[in-house]
Amino acid sequence: MKISILLTSYNGEKYITALLDSLRLQSRKADNIMIIDDRSSDSTKAIIEKYIDDYSLSDWSFSVNKKNLGWIKNFWFGIRALSQNSKGADDLIFICDQDDLWHPDKLAVMEKNMLKNPKADVLASGKKDFKAKEINDIPEMKKHYEYDPKKSREFLGYNNSFEFFYPGCTLCARADFLRSIDKYWGDFRYDDYILSSAALKRSLYFYDEKLIFQRLHSNNTTKRGSDAGNYEYQKKESRYNYKKSKALMEFSKELPKQGQAKKIKRLFKFSRIRNDLYEKSSIFSWLHLFFYTDCYYRRKAYFDDFKYVFRRYSSP
Repeated sequence: MKISILLTSYNGEKYITALLDSLRLQSRKADNIMIIDDRSSDSTKAIIEKYIDDYSLSDWSFSVNKKNLGWIKNFWFGIRALSQNSKGADDLIFICDQDDLWHPDKLAVMEKNMLKNPKADVLASGKKDFKAKEINDIPEMKKHYEYDPKKSREFLGYNNSFEFFYPGCTLCARADFLRSIDKYWGDFRYDDYILSSAALKRSLYFYDEKLIFQRLHSNNTTKRGSDAGNYEYQKKESRYNYKKSKALMEFSKELPKQGQAKKIKRLFKFSRIRNDLYEKSSIFSWLHLFFYTDCYYRRKAYFDDFKYVFRRYSSP
């Protein structure tokens, strides 16, 4: 089993050196680390090149995109390249953000978990958020982790929503699984798509140990919760989820019957009706959604949809 790490960077000069240290000092060394910069305008490129040269890291590669792709495409194109170049069916690909910190035993523990659970295609670990007032503020970490099978379990998601809240930086996935879902990818957020596809296949596992420290700061790339109460955001998300549910429907046709096919068909119907609600502001669509409240992450979101769509007309 070989381990590859995908790190994408963009204007990350402030925190990236600490992250690179945490990758280099893993107790189980990665066989390959691919770094793709999305045309940073700061000194990120120079920092990475100097770091690789200073430590003679021959198994690290670094490239810069010809044009800025944005974080979604930059990650997925990197995932595609690593999975297609992987020769072993069980080879693992880890995803890495530029401003986090990895526990030294992250690779070792998660690799052991995947070896012990051949059914698992995707594994998410726990994480701990931290805010650093100074660049060199490093949170205190547990000195050592050993794999504990009691902390590993299959995870199917919340209700029938196929929504997950593990960020991509907590994930590792088998290369052959990533190849299998690549043809259905449609500009989806890479972590959301990988997690949903694995849950559909019933091959998503969670390891309940905080193996990564996620740095919170004003320039974090994804802030999906910040506009959640906004009508335009919800309308955009309804389109996104409808499109994603169609892709999952296609992927489900390749899978053996494991009880999830009915769930994704139901989710597809729900997503279509909810998309109609936001596109047409139809009260009948909202009433119809009452029979699909199990497809919401939280059932109270059914009433939130009414608020987002119809109360905007009564606003002064």
